[in-house]
Amino acid sequence: MILILFLLLYPEADKAIGVSDKGELSNVTSNFGLIANLHYFAPAFHWQNSAPFQHQYCPGLGILAARNGNVIESFLNLAAPEWVPLEGSYGSLYSGEVTAPDGTPYIATSDDEETWPLVYGERFWPGPYRKDTTGLEVEGEFTSDQDLFCIFNDQDVFGLQVNQSTYSFGRIYAQDFIVYDFNIYNTRNTPIDSIYLGFRGNFRCDYDMQDYIGLYRDSIVTFVYYWDADGIPQEPWISVGMIGVAFLNQEINNFHYYRKQDEPSEDFRFYPIIISDPTDPNIDSSLYFHGDNIYIDDPSIVQALPPESTSAYNFIVSSGPKIIMPDDTLQFSIVVICGDDSSDLFENLDMVLIMADNYFVGSGPPAPPTVYAVPGYKKVTLYWDPEPSESSIDVISGESDFEGYKIYRSENQGETWGKEITNEKGHVVGYVPIAQFDLIDSIYGIDPAFPYQSLGDETGLKHTFVDSNVYNGIEYWYCVAAYDKGNQDSVPFEPSYENPKGKPSSAHIDSVIPAGAPSGYNPAYILGGDTLQPIGGPCEGLAMVTILDPAELVPRTYEITFNDTSFNDSAWTTFNLVDITEIGITEQETLFTHQALSDSSLDNIPVVHGFRLTLLNSESGVKSMEWTKVNEDTCTFQWWRWIGDYSTMVHEPYIYGASDFR
Repeated sequence: MILILFLLLYPEADKAIGVSDKGELSNVTSNFGLIANLHYFAPAFHWQNSAPFQHQYCPGLGILAARNGNVIESFLNLAAPEWVPLEGSYGSLYSGEVTAPDGTPYIATSDDEETWPLVYGERFWPGPYRKDTTGLEVEGEFTSDQDLFCIFNDQDVFGLQVNQSTYSFGRIYAQDFIVYDFNIYNTRNTPIDSIYLGFRGNFRCDYDMQDYIGLYRDSIVTFVYYWDADGIPQEPWISVGMIGVAFLNQEINNFHYYRKQDEPSEDFRFYPIIISDPTDPNIDSSLYFHGDNIYIDDPSIVQALPPESTSAYNFIVSSGPKIIMPDDTLQFSIVVICGDDSSDLFENLDMVLIMADNYFVGSGPPAPPTVYAVPGYKKVTLYWDPEPSESSIDVISGESDFEGYKIYRSENQGETWGKEITNEKGHVVGYVPIAQFDLIDSIYGIDPAFPYQSLGDETGLKHTFVDSNVYNGIEYWYCVAAYDKGNQDSVPFEPSYENPKGKPSSAHIDSVIPAGAPSGYNPAYILGGDTLQPIGGPCEGLAMVTILDPAELVPRTYEITFNDTSFNDSAWTTFNLVDITEIGITEQETLFTHQALSDSSLDNIPVVHGFRLTLLNSESGVKSMEWTKVNEDTCTFQWWRWIGDYSTMVHEPYIYGASDFR
């Protein structure tokens, strides 16, 4: 569910939102410097997926820049935000064709190409791609399971432009955090000096307004985190976890927390806190400076209070003062992290730091298949092609580690995906698929690195599935998730990763409503039957046609031809499929060329025009052997027998006998 209220305040055409929802943590962000704000759009760091909608941890979080008493931000003044989208973003950075229910457009989202802008009729990704270990971009490959991209600026107050990338992961090890990566540019021809960059934010754990705040700092990261003071969830919350935000790539020089009711709303009060000036007469320093260090507050003062004496706390962090040279770039990354408890929270922080060393790239699942759901009477037929999943290369290991497919079904538009799998704490960690197909490769059973999921049962692969356990008129969502082998051979084990669940805008997810055929409907058929007959002579191969998607069928005539290829001692057969229908044009359409025949799954050939071919070659070798006569007379052929070592022959002999008979 996405709730958006800010459009009434923001009529400008370039404003848009982005939804990060691949993992257990979900959030709606903006393209004008507001990372999250529960009062204007939700989810606002909702965690976990199975938790009630009210489990929103963030009333507000936004980026800021401050210089000479002036503060640029969009946190408080939502009616007139000071960060604004890059002019012309609509159409150049996102398509505007995909919108939220109220008409608000979505920013460019990696797993929904309809959000990408068009150039000369072609979709293109406007943001960066993932980086390899040397820091170079890998064209066409994304950092996470769901990348978002936008650009905003400060309306030339300081001359700053911010390119924001957002990374959301559905993988087990990264599903509890979302990354926001900011590249900040000086667009002027002169240096910008004495500038501070930072963030203002607040988190709430169950909104009883009684929280503790913590701080962890080392040479790599500054981590601000929250937990509920009494540890008892306030209704309608049914559980309460911990949440924090990690700041990377720029040293945090200033950190201050304060009570919600003491939020500074004017620049002349906010600026002294950003730069850590407790002597400024415009503020009561006792409200914003805690402890002996005027730059970094001491949260232990709050932690020493009994729960009933705590409050709802907001915070600011800043880095500076800095000088940004013309055309220079500063990278500032933040990561919002959730966890069940402090142990879980800091384990997730450790994973963030590991991934940050590799540009936030980690081992992931195979590329997702493109799935199609075809409605029928009390049934749904799913089909997909083997590629690109089955030849995917893991970005970390450099190896192809595809293992199989899991099929999930949701009856509540993606809120849940079937029978829940829970861990020892009772938290939902997965769902039982309604079907699973895997390679026959001796990799099967419970995943030793994550015992809440199965690696399969050596079923062999399939690329078609018929679900007959459905009701007409009910909307179902299906997810066909490709998964990999994981690492089962060495310690530490690495779990199997699968494509994340999500929305039908993702290639591997589709929605469908089963129903009976309309009155007068004539089902499609194939002239001559489903089993095709050869032209020009006997053939012992098998050629069959299966109609999977009647709505995609067209009245056409097709020709199948075969190619025999040999190299060294190997030989193989491929086929071509050509549409030879005469429709007023001379050029024939080639649908497949040198395509592999069917494998043991019998449904690996890609679907085209709504049907799938099954093509099997006859087995090689001698079919039969007998004595022959020439002109009804005695056989005149000379037969001989090998006298020697049979083990040196390429194949066992076909004929045994004496070498001297005629």
